[in-house]
Amino acid sequence: MNRRSFLRGAAMLGASAAGLGALSACDVRPANSGARSVKVARVGVLAGGAIQSHNNDAFYQGMRGLGWVERQNVTFEVRASEGDTTKLPSLVAELLGLPVDVIVTGNLPAAQAAQRATRTTPIVLAGVAEPVSVGLVGSLAYPGGNVTGLARLPAQLAAKRLEILKEMLPGLVRVAALWDLSAGAGLQLDETQAAAPGLGLQIQVLTAKSLRDFEAAVAAASRGRAEAVTLHGPLFGAPVTSTRILADLAVRARLPSMAIEKQYVESGVLVAYGENVTEIFRRAAIYVDKILRGVNPAGLPIEQSTDFELVINSTTAQALGLTIPPSVSSRVSAWTR
Repeated sequence: MNRRSFLRGAAMLGASAAGLGALSACDVRPANSGARSVKVARVGVLAGGAIQSHNNDAFYQGMRGLGWVERQNVTFEVRASEGDTTKLPSLVAELLGLPVDVIVTGNLPAAQAAQRATRTTPIVLAGVAEPVSVGLVGSLAYPGGNVTGLARLPAQLAAKRLEILKEMLPGLVRVAALWDLSAGAGLQLDETQAAAPGLGLQIQVLTAKSLRDFEAAVAAASRGRAEAVTLHGPLFGAPVTSTRILADLAVRARLPSMAIEKQYVESGVLVAYGENVTEIFRRAAIYVDKILRGVNPAGLPIEQSTDFELVINSTTAQALGLTIPPSVSSRVSAWTR
């Protein structure tokens, strides 16, 4: 489970920094290149959640590892919507007005806002879900525009998440599936519904248009006699505060909750199974480095991570009175509280 490998673009992205050759049009050089910097690169980081995050820190570490040192040869311009998608167009406009040389984002609504605003400034995806199906790129092998990076395909893991829930809750029958209408999580929901009958599960679909809908959604799950809830999509950028609110509501309703990534569990959700998003953000630096050196994003294949992690919140399990069976606990990548 801890082994890291990637399915797409390995040959291109495995090249060393020294072997990349030509400089970019903005003529910037990594600090360890032995050459004097002509211009400081400007990288826009567009977050759907909070400005500060473990994922962003991993991206900065990845950049440093490639020789990009803040205030020496690169500056990071960070903008965050804090879960409010209505802010995204103005945040993108701010970044483009600076201007930035490239925009990095791990949030689907943010990526869509950036693409609507520019077809020239490169956009690097750091784990955005289903980029082909939502129209961000033409294909994973050849994106064909100004968008490239790393993709998550959470719909393909929908069945596995249900299997894990069933293993944790052997008598499980009714599962509520909550998804954010603005997040393009339809494929996740479709795959969840398709996988459910084979596991003897019934799915109750719940939708949310804003954070204010969470309480009503959880109440509806209780009325429908749901025994667990799965969370689909980034859920309004998944800022820490809103995720904690949702996690607390689920605990109070005695609903074990399953999410798509670790950050939800760190905020109180019971369990998550999905790609290692922190590692995805670290690898996004490779794409930014290549683009700053002049590589056209249209020809950079999009990677799909095969580094998955199973994370459980032990405090939430205790609050729900759950004992995690050995068959599940033996596969846990990380426990959090």
